[in-house]
Formats: sequence, C-alpha cells, structure tokens
Amino acid sequence: METSSQGCIHQQRTADSQRGSKAIWNVECPCFLATLTVWGGRAQVRMALDMGTIVAARFNPVIRCFYQRLCAAGKAKKFALVACTRKMLVILNAMLKHRTPWQPHEAPHA
Repeated sequence: METSSQGCIHQQRTADSQRGSKAIWNVECPCFLATLTVWGGRAQVRMALDMGTIVAARFNPVIRCFYQRLCAAGKAKKFALVACTRKMLVILNAMLKHRTPWQPHEAPHA
C-alpha cells in the first residue's frame, strides 16, 4: 500500500541510502509542506548544537542579528534556529581551519 506521499519519502530514503548518507533527514513531500520535520543524525550532537544555538541566538550579536532578520522575514522559529546552527558551524569550522580566535564583527542592522 504505497501512496504517492509514501512514495516521496521512500524515494528520498532510497536515494540517501544509495549515497551512504546517515545524516539528518528532511521530509519534503507535498503532503507535509505545512511542517518541515528534521530528524535522524546523532541525537547528542544535535542536542548540544541546538542548546548552543539557542544561547547564541540570544547573546551572540552576529547570530542574534541573523536570527532576528530571519524571524522578521516571516520564517518559522525552528527554521531560523536551524539556519543559525548551520551559520554557527560554518563560523566554527573556519576558525578551526585558520586557527584564529573568535573575532566578532558587528553585523549591520537592517
């Protein structure tokens, strides 16, 4: 009993499993467009990143400005937090790559 909505999920899982992906799953089926669900990956790592992102969205001027800009644009708060998590990871990876300490550049306020 595979309907079109289950077919979308099945196709996504099959494509990911063929690539050997074991990261976060993103369900983008037409029947689920109202809510975006993120699941999978390592729960402990995801929890640590989520808590760090919540703190950064509140106290870090760069991440806070980014979060507020996304929320002002009408994005869902969960979507904005996930985007901030990605931005934070990109910043942290660049710091590790170049072996530089955190240098907060005040983001321009829109």
